[in-house]
Amino acid sequence: MGIPGYIDLQVNGLKGVDYTGEDLSVDSFVFSCEQLRSNGTVGFLPTVVTSPPEQAEMNLRTMVSAMKYREVAEMVAGFHLEGPFISGEEGARGVHPAERVLGRADLDWLSRMREAGDDMIKLITLAAELPGAEGFIKAARDCGILVSLGHQLADGVHIGRAVKAGAVALTHLGNGLPSFIHRFNNPLWPSLADDSLMAMFIPDGHHIPPDLIKVILRVKGIENLTAVSDASTLALMPPGDYEAFGRQVKVDGNGKISDPNTGYLAGSWSTLGQCVDYLRTLEFLDEAMIEHLVFFNPLEFLKRGKIKSKLPFYTLFADTTGS
Repeated sequence: MGIPGYIDLQVNGLKGVDYTGEDLSVDSFVFSCEQLRSNGTVGFLPTVVTSPPEQAEMNLRTMVSAMKYREVAEMVAGFHLEGPFISGEEGARGVHPAERVLGRADLDWLSRMREAGDDMIKLITLAAELPGAEGFIKAARDCGILVSLGHQLADGVHIGRAVKAGAVALTHLGNGLPSFIHRFNNPLWPSLADDSLMAMFIPDGHHIPPDLIKVILRVKGIENLTAVSDASTLALMPPGDYEAFGRQVKVDGNGKISDPNTGYLAGSWSTLGQCVDYLRTLEFLDEAMIEHLVFFNPLEFLKRGKIKSKLPFYTLFADTTGS
């Protein structure tokens, strides 16, 4: 392997640690970082999903506190906030709790999260169709925060406006959608067609099929595509039935995590290391392309935002190039 490891833009937790959960502690966050590093991840964005603002603030402060340890500071590139400004519709919402989804983007929330996260928010995911989305995107970009579109039912007009306001990416493209959508008027086609939007996707063998990965690759190009794990609190846990995300979910023997009542996926069982193993089974990708998907591209993407960290992890790779 010609890279030092993997850079993951979306990690929600793993091994029973939940970055949005009420029991997150400095010790449990440090443990999760150790587990990620042992699986090959050298840099990542801890991701806090839709939750009460007080909970999100508390967990951001906990993770900031953990960065007093050098081994944590070397890995954490900032924070990713996924929600609460997403579609409340079934399917598009995924397993985000419906009662916590907010239907209008709120600048006061942005200020609160920035303060709690020590101004280390690097990425925010929101739905392009929400009222206030354009103003929110502009305000976030003025703060150096990258904005990604996801968990949405936006049309081409909404997405075009969001891009004009400063949105630069797509969160787990192909997921966070209802099972049945209009064949033309849906978020997929305008998202694929806009060359300015970098696409993130989850190559864990469950979230999207190989033919869709191939299509996204052909449309976006290898330089404009990034693999993420979307690892959940149940990542790397043994098969069985669990209480997570405020509901009962099942981990099967193949590493698929889903809600047995709806069939919807509930995050990923894989870290980016397991995703790389899956990517190597796809005949249309070679090792150099995989290295771009899991290291060079996310590294370059993060450099597009404001750089502020206790110890910016990417300074460790200052001389690394994708050539």
